[in-house]
Amino acid sequence: MRITPAFTAAVTAATLVGALAPSAAATGSRGFANADGSVRCELTQFDSTHETLCVSQRARESQPECNPPQHLIPAIAIQDRFVGKKCWNQGFGQEPERLQPFQIRSYGQATVIPGFFGTLYVLDIARLALIQAGAHNTVLFGAR
Repeated sequence: MRITPAFTAAVTAATLVGALAPSAAATGSRGFANADGSVRCELTQFDSTHETLCVSQRARESQPECNPPQHLIPAIAIQDRFVGKKCWNQGFGQEPERLQPFQIRSYGQATVIPGFFGTLYVLDIARLALIQAGAHNTVLFGAR
């Protein structure tokens, strides 16, 4: 195999970009959704921590502060110093895996448990928090 100057330059550029990247950059994420896709969660793993963000179109009535629908979506999160409801205005990084009831998935320190009626539960064992995302986004237990 012949190594061309273009190949060498590409490898050098990729190495420099990797070396200059910030250390807090996300190292990976996984997306999960209920069967119809109306409730979605993204679990993101960072170098030293992780977080969970769930959004729910079904929670519009219970979180009217997250309207109009074109701009905000009802959400619930488990973050470094926060567990609770919020409004979200960004998309997710990837298409989520759709789960049927009791089709349990884990990623990092968090486990997603789909329930009946389109609800997703996320248990974070590192932060000792359990949230429910669905028609009512709720912190079932955990520090706020």
